Amino acid sequence: MVYSANTSGVLEYDGDGWRLHTLPDSVRQLVRSVAVDPSGTVYVGGIGFVGYLAPDESNTLRIESLVGHIAPGQRDFGDVWTTHVSRGGVVFQAANRLFRWNGRRMQSWETGTRYHKAFRVGREVYVREEGVGLRRLEVDGLVTVAGGEAFADRKVFALLQHPRGLLAAVVDEGLVLLKPSGAETLLDGVASGYLRQFRPYAGVQIGGEGEPGAYAFGTFGGGVLVVDDGGRVERVYKEDVGLRDDDFVVGVMDDAQGGLWLALLDGLLRLDLVGRVTTFADAEGLHGQGYAAVRHEGALYVGTSFGLYRLRPGTRGHPDGAGARYSAFEKVAGFSEQVWSLLSVQGDLLVGTNDGVLRLAGGQLIPVQRSSESAFQLQAASWDPSTVLIGMKAGVGAIQRRSSGWADLGAVEGVASEVRSLASVNGWETWAGLMSGGVARLYLTPEGTIGADLETEGMDSGTVVSEANDEILVAESGDVRILRLEAGGLQFYEIEDLDELPASFSLLQRGDGGVWIASEGDMLGGHIRDEAFVVEDRLTFGWAQVVGAYPEPSGVIWVLTVDGLIRYDPGVDRAPLPFPAYVRRVSVASGERDDLYGGALSGAQLSTAPVFAIPYATNDLRFEYAAATFQHPERTEYQIFLEGQHEDWTPWRPEAHADFTNLAEGNYTFRVRARDAQGRTSQEAVFVFRVLPPWYRTVWAYIGYALALGLFVWAVLAWQMRKQRRKLAAQRVRTERATRLNARLQEINARLRRADKLKDDLLANTSHELRTPLTAVLGYTELLLDETEGETRTLAEGVWRGGNRLLSTVNSLLDMYKLQSGSMELHPSVVDVGAQVRETVRLLAPLAEERGIALAVLPEGLEVQAEVDRAALDRIVMNLVGNAIKFTTEGAVTVLLDADAQWVHLTVRDTGCGIEPEFLPRVFEPFEQASTGHARSHEGSGLGLAIVQRLVDLSGGEVEAESVPGEGTAFRVRLPRSQAAVVLTAPASGTAEAVAPASMGGAEVLVIANDGTVATALRGVVEPHGRVRVASSPTRAAREARRTSFDLIVVEAGDAREEMRSIEAVRRVPGYALSAVIRAGGEPLSAEALAARGFTHQVSEITDEALVFSLLEGLLMKVEAPVPFDA
Repeated sequence: MVYSANTSGVLEYDGDGWRLHTLPDSVRQLVRSVAVDPSGTVYVGGIGFVGYLAPDESNTLRIESLVGHIAPGQRDFGDVWTTHVSRGGVVFQAANRLFRWNGRRMQSWETGTRYHKAFRVGREVYVREEGVGLRRLEVDGLVTVAGGEAFADRKVFALLQHPRGLLAAVVDEGLVLLKPSGAETLLDGVASGYLRQFRPYAGVQIGGEGEPGAYAFGTFGGGVLVVDDGGRVERVYKEDVGLRDDDFVVGVMDDAQGGLWLALLDGLLRLDLVGRVTTFADAEGLHGQGYAAVRHEGALYVGTSFGLYRLRPGTRGHPDGAGARYSAFEKVAGFSEQVWSLLSVQGDLLVGTNDGVLRLAGGQLIPVQRSSESAFQLQAASWDPSTVLIGMKAGVGAIQRRSSGWADLGAVEGVASEVRSLASVNGWETWAGLMSGGVARLYLTPEGTIGADLETEGMDSGTVVSEANDEILVAESGDVRILRLEAGGLQFYEIEDLDELPASFSLLQRGDGGVWIASEGDMLGGHIRDEAFVVEDRLTFGWAQVVGAYPEPSGVIWVLTVDGLIRYDPGVDRAPLPFPAYVRRVSVASGERDDLYGGALSGAQLSTAPVFAIPYATNDLRFEYAAATFQHPERTEYQIFLEGQHEDWTPWRPEAHADFTNLAEGNYTFRVRARDAQGRTSQEAVFVFRVLPPWYRTVWAYIGYALALGLFVWAVLAWQMRKQRRKLAAQRVRTERATRLNARLQEINARLRRADKLKDDLLANTSHELRTPLTAVLGYTELLLDETEGETRTLAEGVWRGGNRLLSTVNSLLDMYKLQSGSMELHPSVVDVGAQVRETVRLLAPLAEERGIALAVLPEGLEVQAEVDRAALDRIVMNLVGNAIKFTTEGAVTVLLDADAQWVHLTVRDTGCGIEPEFLPRVFEPFEQASTGHARSHEGSGLGLAIVQRLVDLSGGEVEAESVPGEGTAFRVRLPRSQAAVVLTAPASGTAEAVAPASMGGAEVLVIANDGTVATALRGVVEPHGRVRVASSPTRAAREARRTSFDLIVVEAGDAREEMRSIEAVRRVPGYALSAVIRAGGEPLSAEALAARGFTHQVSEITDEALVFSLLEGLLMKVEAPVPFDA
């Protein structure tokens, strides 16, 4: 870095741009001096201010004050003119006081006169104290050096280390050498005379202290004077570097790259002093684009677009021609036309121009060959050095030196292409590169003329030839190959490390037998090895466009450029030191671009610094970087490599910044390196950082997630356990209630079975009791029918029909009883089912005839042997056919018979009124009829079809009915052809003993009342068989409900709100949400009011034991238990 004191603060230059560091607001913004210690800390001296640059929280340099370490009485010290880093600390020099800061405390030395100026020599600080002399700052104070008192009244503006003592630049005297003994010597009169003419103000030892070298002195109006250690002038920099007569050089400093920095009153200027590269252009007297260079008679001549120039050593640098001078160019013979080529041959310098070839003689250019074509290239013929071949626009020309002078031999026949390169080998042939493509071999014919053989196969346009190690090499623009003419023809060799040759390039022979390829900003040097052209040297001149080059045997290369000439001397020992790259700033790429890192750390400090933590919210980053290369910094290029995102280094690019967006969390290493205009690569700068995860992916967040998850799991488990407890409580209530209900159901079932048995027994007994007298009645009626006539017979017939119908009903009842009780037995025997069915149907024929209905059994003669109960079969046929005749008013009743190996199929089909679909599923139920009551259309008991179904089931068969209303009905019976006797057994009757009253057994009743009236009344009804609990408040009622499963809740009538509170308290208990709640006592309520308060029933006369018993028994006898509340 370069730091400069400025009227606005401290300027910092990194090779890419400037930064300004301002002083604290409380002091005047003017800096007089700066110094940098070995660790890189910058110290600052201002007006009444001393301080240093320190990094803040974002590692951006800020100026911190040291004034607080100065005693209060010593703080009025004015301008700090110089600041130096010494062995004992940092020294700040003001006019009246000298300070030294050792990092812990501030020392101070006051003068009774005035401190003129302080100097750093090696690691020591010297100061000139007016009236005292030259003094050295020791540990305990100032000590006058030997001979120092001689400078008490002599102004010294530069004091430098010299091999023989101290070299002082003294105003009005010049260079004075102060020896350790105290003796003085005034050095070279020319240098001292120059400094007497132009007052010196600053000086520096070039190349480092303690090393023999040169000294540079800045002056007022005289530029910069450079002398050697003997005081001899080496060079004066003034107009050639743009300095004017009114420019005051108030500070000088050299850098590690061979440069010299000048501090002027209005800016800074950097000069290139020593190095392998020297540039010649307008400032050195060379104007225009360089095309050709050659050394002739010891002098270097250069042809440019503005004429012919000659390099004259020591022609500039000191007025009046006195003293040493530096090299510069001067124009030759006032010639200002374009010069294409130069050739030193036969003691003459030939110049190729747009008007032909000229010869330099006596300082004048004399025409040798006049032509309308440009002479692009000049080459001595291999067979005769006195013959010169000329590459022209339309072929090759030739001139020859004879005793009388140069003679024009005319154009070579056979070559018509533009020729810009010629090369001679073997002493007998010369080759020409044809711009149209290919090469031409030029040779001397036996007749003494110049012949030409063309070789164009495999070659395109832009061909250039060169000689290397007695071989011809050929290259073409746009190609990446070098061709070598060998005995077998052209051989191709690819050029390593090169994409393609540009449109303009040249091939040049190296001193070691190799070849230089000069193109654009590079010089590639190498040899053909094996199968390729191996590039061994690469010279990069990134600030210039290379046109060609002239290599000298000494190794020096003169590079011709668009802007003039570059001298490259690989033999210079002092090559520029490696230069560093810097990460100058890391900021947020969007928004206000807040700094995350301000570039305060050096490369070594940055590489060892802790990992920088970047918040995830600022993961869009911009990296700004620079390189400490000061020669043509605009040509510096950069490569970056972000480990963690990039696979490799990026291509070289001139931008000094890079943006990265949406970087994921993780560790990254940002690397940057630079390449200067000469192609040298810098040291790497490394910035290690870590993008922190977003807050929701931090360790604390995960801990929070774990805690939240644990709390959630705990809450879920607690909720589940609570729910399970409530479920268990509800289940316990349901289980207890279900147990009681089951007991009641079993009791009710036993009672129902007993009632059913009583009904069946009553029915059987009644049927038997009816059947006996009916038989007698019918017998006597038949006698009357035989013996009476007239009205008496008519009445007797009515009695007989009524009695038969009643007898049929009684028989049906008895049969149904037998079938249900299981007392009916079937006795199968082998029967002709067809004959039996026909016989039974024949008995019903009169009834069918009476109703005008056709009755038939089909097929008529079918014989079907089956093992069936004859009586059961008769009853099945009789009931089905009789039923069909009864419900058919017109049409026919058909009996269909069929059989297979296992079954007998019997179908009775009629054309009657049919059966409605909704009644069809119940047609086989006992006592079920399509029409009932007094309005029924057909008489009957409703038992016929039920008996048919049970007989068919008892026989092991199946019966089904199909019907279409208005069209008829069909009954299909399927009976097995072989069966064993089956006995239908009735279910066993219940054995439970009657408990009076059975419904009260184990009943639990909760009474919510304030007095004993309701409880007393209920105890009289319930407690002989159950239990009554009393609660005097809603809270106690809820507590009792949780402890015990109650079957009924009774609430004493009272205030409506109190009643509702009591009901609400109980219903919140699991298992009681739908329980029956009785309102006892009080005035009767309407149904709406009763429901609004939450009651399901009410009883007003609580003392009416029969009424209360009836209500409780009705509720407790309900089969379906109330649905409890499920938590």
